Amino acid sequence: MIDDINEISRTIVHEAGHATVGVLLFPDEIVWVSAIPNPSSLGRALTTVTLEMVVRYPTERFIDYLAFLFAGRAAEENRFSNYKDWMSRHDEQSAHEALHQYRAMHPKLLHNDQDLTTQARQRAHEILVREQSLFHTLTSGLVRYDQFGQEWLLYNYYLFATT
Repeated sequence: MIDDINEISRTIVHEAGHATVGVLLFPDEIVWVSAIPNPSSLGRALTTVTLEMVVRYPTERFIDYLAFLFAGRAAEENRFSNYKDWMSRHDEQSAHEALHQYRAMHPKLLHNDQDLTTQARQRAHEILVREQSLFHTLTSGLVRYDQFGQEWLLYNYYLFATT
């Protein structure tokens, strides 16, 4: 269990970052978001997007997936001007694995891994800056409920999309 209020705050911001970017780029694929610690992580944003699906995406869509993975770190950087390496390690490992498999499926891809990573990180930051109201609502949802499902997430997404 997390006892430090700073770790709790950082976890909430991190997971709300994944949720914000995820619901905008993959609205029907984000299933559940939690700031409740479990044995493998401090929080989790669960999606139905699989690595097998991702490696078949065109490059722009693959960058969207990487942006979703980097969104937790981007949210931490936006909010705290830094990030906790141990919080983002799983996201970085997932991105590295996705890049490796994407490269194997697309051997003639002209972009190098660093270019794809840079574009994805930039996309995550841009979305979080542009969608601050949605991000704050999702952050508040995690503070209030500890977790929320797809129905609550999509309700708030469509609420902001229509205003």
